[in-house]
Amino acid sequence: MQAKYRIGTGFDVHRTEAGAKLVLGTAEIPSDTGLVSETDGDVISHALIDALFAAAGLGDIGEHFPPDGSQRGRSSRELLTQAMREFRAAGMTLEQVDVTVFADCVRLSPHYRSIKEALAGRTGLPAGDISVKARTMEGLGEVGTGKAMAALVVVLATASARTERATAESMLFGEDYSLAQIGEVAPGVIAVCVDGASRGNPGPAAAAAIGRDAEGAALFEEGKYLGEATSNEAEYSAVLLALDCLEKAGAHRSRVVIQLDSALVFSQLTGKFKVKDTRMRELHREALLQLRSFADVKFRKIPRAENSEADMLANRVLNNQSK
Repeated sequence: MQAKYRIGTGFDVHRTEAGAKLVLGTAEIPSDTGLVSETDGDVISHALIDALFAAAGLGDIGEHFPPDGSQRGRSSRELLTQAMREFRAAGMTLEQVDVTVFADCVRLSPHYRSIKEALAGRTGLPAGDISVKARTMEGLGEVGTGKAMAALVVVLATASARTERATAESMLFGEDYSLAQIGEVAPGVIAVCVDGASRGNPGPAAAAAIGRDAEGAALFEEGKYLGEATSNEAEYSAVLLALDCLEKAGAHRSRVVIQLDSALVFSQLTGKFKVKDTRMRELHREALLQLRSFADVKFRKIPRAENSEADMLANRVLNNQSK
């Protein structure tokens, strides 16, 4: 089925304050004047989130992140990551982003590149598909007098109608897909080890993900308490945790190999086995939808003895939770 084009627009405005941090498009901009709000006041990211939800038919930013104090202290990076996840889960593919910032209190042209690169890392788009420009208000209004800053964002996206989810899921069940998704660690590849642990099956569970960059240096090491879950659910959650960490690291176009010791989850993720359990199917689908935002992620089954580092991290999270 042919993809359908969707357009979304978003707008945001925040007041300025001397000495506040200025964050635009998740990039921190050196400035004596910044923006203030419940979050970090990032007008570009907030307008982009609104545009994404509009294109996907998912309402507006206030429905997903209500301005009731519950979002206080959250960064624009965190909000945009969540919005992109919901956008992709709706079967949408982002094609282009056009940003216009309205500001009289700071000169932004020297920072266009850093804003574009930051947005590329958050959205998975090439920087060349992102346009950033600024306009003044010629001294008119709150923006013109430097009391506020605003942003207008337009996005172009594609949606492959209602069969998007079914088509995506069916991609898992073929020999070609399976062979394509099995990889080995090699020079230039980001290597990630994941593991899930459950004490009770179901019982208290945790997930862990440890990543090293192409040069072997530590990229991330993160553990997450899951509450009550089975071992297999914890293993899937570890894969999702790794994908979140890779997204935060801006690794959408890097070569990645995710290594795990669960034979069942490995076989399901690489298309050898179908997923029958309802909860597992939900986690399986979420993993697939996240994987589609990466250019080259493969999986590798490793012996449990080779996965001791991730295993210890998951159990350390459980130990800390039980104290």
